[in-house]
Amino acid sequence: MNRAKDENTFEVDFGAYDFSTPRLTLSSSIGNGVDYISKFLTSKIGGDLERAKPLLEYLLALNYHGENLMINETLNTVAKLQTALIIADVYISVLPKDTPYQNFEQKLKDWGFEKGWGDNAERVKETMNILSEILQAPDPIKTESFFRRLPTIFKIVIFSVHGYFGQSDVLGLPDTGGQVVYILDQVKALEEELLLRINQQGLSVKPQILVVTRLIPDAQGTKCNQEMETDLYTMHSLILRFPFRIDRGDLQQWDVTAKVLEHLESKSDLILENYTNGNLVAYLTANQLGVTLGTIAHALEKTKYEDSDVKWKDLDPKYHFSCQFTADIIAMNAADFIVTSTYQEIAGSKNRPGQYESHLAFTLPGLCRVISGINVFDPKFNIAAPGAEQAVYFPSIEKKKRFTSFHPSIEELLYSLKRIYECYTWKIYANKVLNMGSLYGFWRNLNKEQKKAKQRYLQMFYNLQFRNLAKSIAIPSAESQQIASIPMIKPQEPTQTASPKPTEPTVVETPQTQPTPRHVFQLLLPNMDFSLQVPQTLSYFLFYFLRIDKCKL
Repeated sequence: MNRAKDENTFEVDFGAYDFSTPRLTLSSSIGNGVDYISKFLTSKIGGDLERAKPLLEYLLALNYHGENLMINETLNTVAKLQTALIIADVYISVLPKDTPYQNFEQKLKDWGFEKGWGDNAERVKETMNILSEILQAPDPIKTESFFRRLPTIFKIVIFSVHGYFGQSDVLGLPDTGGQVVYILDQVKALEEELLLRINQQGLSVKPQILVVTRLIPDAQGTKCNQEMETDLYTMHSLILRFPFRIDRGDLQQWDVTAKVLEHLESKSDLILENYTNGNLVAYLTANQLGVTLGTIAHALEKTKYEDSDVKWKDLDPKYHFSCQFTADIIAMNAADFIVTSTYQEIAGSKNRPGQYESHLAFTLPGLCRVISGINVFDPKFNIAAPGAEQAVYFPSIEKKKRFTSFHPSIEELLYSLKRIYECYTWKIYANKVLNMGSLYGFWRNLNKEQKKAKQRYLQMFYNLQFRNLAKSIAIPSAESQQIASIPMIKPQEPTQTASPKPTEPTVVETPQTQPTPRHVFQLLLPNMDFSLQVPQTLSYFLFYFLRIDKCKL
């Protein structure tokens, strides 16, 4: 503790590199980052044509595998673009609304326009009108609407290194539970939304989503030892596994960038990261590729254990909190946007700090003092709760979809299906995340010099602090990992546990059946007929829905 008060203590100050980033001022605005980024963008590009030049340059740079999208070099000034939009509007206005884009593609190309505006005359006219209004007098709603329509995201990489990541027989294995279900549902929703948007943009492009996780040789009957696996619920998504350990021993650095480039045949347009280990790898990959980065922490450990920062030396041999807190602070500062499930995750409540809020300022005595870690008023924070499968949850007015025999039990359990449909569906979630990717991608481009400066600071912090901490961790041998685990320290708040352990240890020779969503749901609704397959979303969502106390749209 004496070192913590020493004026020569190593101080970490990320706020020094965010001095020009606008901040929210009202606590009620926390978590609504996209809304305010739209307002900040409007103020930056509005006023005169010269201020709109960054938007023009951004549109000129849009392409897919070298093929221009939206506009080409013919429209190399804002004035030319504005004039061409007026001419195109007059031409398209006389066409039937459902005229396919291909029927007038060449005419628009002669004026400097490329694919991406829409799939028919009506959609193209709408998109062009929105841009014309932005160039004339921008407003936040039009700005957000325009970026939602832009063809900016086709390839997504999702890092999920946590536990046994697979599509079957994995739930219940070490560190494996709702996180796996979350990612699988997330991938399905993102692909569906990408397909919809690409079709509306008038493009014939196939989206790609790559889930990067670790390859586990001892897969315990799962497919976690296979390098590649097709996602059973999607058409264009893959699971890519990369080993932590090879024949020569443990990998000193888990660098999957080359593998990602090999499978996608180019860099991705968006990287999403999950948990501490996934977040750190994603940061390194995004930094190498120069890609927009979104962070989904799920659970930050710092608030779970009382005084885990000041007592880090005592806890480090077992829990490596110094490494974990350092990795977390790097990931959240490197991210272009942060996705959370609730307001409390960011800013907490009157009686308890939020998970991110606890990283504002803290000390690891003898190691460093963080005087400016993360600011919860940063507009990078967004609330997007995970959703429900719309094939299962829908308003009661859609009576043809309902299994009427299930009505009493479901109504008793969930009390408000309409609220779920309006607030908590994967379609809403996917729409929000893709909007973030598009808007924050431009925001990143608009502030690239400041971003570069902060990245250099992050890289220095990673190389000088985190890597040395990581090297000090003893990697257990395969034999030692089979020994009984060390007892857990008591969390700050008790958590609900599974069924009590038997008084005497038992050895099971035959493979055990892993708990599935069907089993969980049968416990909740024992009188229901489960001859039909219950989607994997169901059990996870029932658990999660009961934790959410507020509808944030």
